Amino acid sequence: MGTKTLFRELDMTINANDRIGLVGHNGSGKSTLLSILEGATSPDTGDISRNKALYLETVEQFISTSLLGLTLIEALVSKLPGGEKITNRYRAEQLLDQLGFSVDEHSFRVADLSGGQQNRLMFARAIITEPNVILLDEPTNHLDLSTLLIFENHLKSMRAAFLLISHDREFLDSVTNRTIFLRDERIYNFSIRTPRREMNSQNTISPPSRPESRKRRPSIDSRQALTAWLSGARCTTTKSLPKKPR
Repeated sequence: MGTKTLFRELDMTINANDRIGLVGHNGSGKSTLLSILEGATSPDTGDISRNKALYLETVEQFISTSLLGLTLIEALVSKLPGGEKITNRYRAEQLLDQLGFSVDEHSFRVADLSGGQQNRLMFARAIITEPNVILLDEPTNHLDLSTLLIFENHLKSMRAAFLLISHDREFLDSVTNRTIFLRDERIYNFSIRTPRREMNSQNTISPPSRPESRKRRPSIDSRQALTAWLSGARCTTTKSLPKKPR
């Protein structure tokens, strides 16, 4: 893109049940790739095929100034199509309840909400219309633990496919079933398929199931292997990982 090539000859598919974590160094093009998938940015070359049934939403990163004067419930209901703003208001109330808001907080002005509450509102605005694919750009940044756990639990229960960027490895381990590494202008896929973390001849990496407590850590050996490969370091446990392009 522009004067710097971020990636070339990418070939990726988002399937109906995919829960994808997109990982890479800062400046590798993660946010640009999301913008291209969203349709906000056009690639210099190549094609993007979208299913006719695709309904995609992106979780906003910043609260729009047009919402600041609204109440919490008004800001969420405003995302609904015109004819549903009254008939489906109950859905907005239920969703706010699921995301940890009290009934009293429904009448709070958006401008008076905490950062964590505003993040939950932006997430609610993306899922209230029931999209089948959701894009999230670093949704875990600057979140308090309670909000992080709410996001984690809700993403686990969603039927929609999603692709999210995050540097929180525990969060990714918990909510995703596939990881894409963006590095050296290419992508590398790792699929999570079984409760145990293993490596096979197809470079499939499967992490152990993680308890709800965020104090427990995934397998350190496999995590060191991935971290070492991503950073370009040597590691004796990375022989099944794809080689760096020369």
